[in-house]
Amino acid sequence: MERNRRKERRCYPWKSRIGIPALLLCLSAPLIASPPPAVNLPAQVIEAAARQNEELSTTLRWSFGGRRQKGWDLYVALIQQLIGSQAEPDSPAFALALAKWQEQMGLPVTGRLEEKTWSAMV
Repeated sequence: MERNRRKERRCYPWKSRIGIPALLLCLSAPLIASPPPAVNLPAQVIEAAARQNEELSTTLRWSFGGRRQKGWDLYVALIQQLIGSQAEPDSPAFALALAKWQEQMGLPVTGRLEEKTWSAMV
C-alpha cells in the first residue's frame, strides 16, 4: 500500500501538500514576471477619459443574452479586479489602468470603457 502511494506521488506530484501551490506558482510565473505595459497617453487624454468613464458607467448601451442593458456601474468591482486597480471609475488612475489593460488585450488604447472594451470584458 505504501509503495502505491509513493508511485502515485511520483506520477502526480500535485497531489502532495505543496504540489498544488507549487503548480499554481509555476503556471502563474509568466504572468507575474511580465511587466505591465507602458501606456503613453497625455495627461489631458487620461483626464478626459476619466470624465467620460463617469458618464459611460450609467449610459453605455449594450446587449447580453438578447436583452438590452444600460451602463456598467453594477460591475465596477469586477472591472477593478480585471484591470488590477481599485481606483474609482471617474478617476485618472482607473483610466490609466484601463488603458494598460486595453493595450494588453490588443484593443484601441483610449482609457475609456466604451462598447468595444466592454465587449472584450464580457
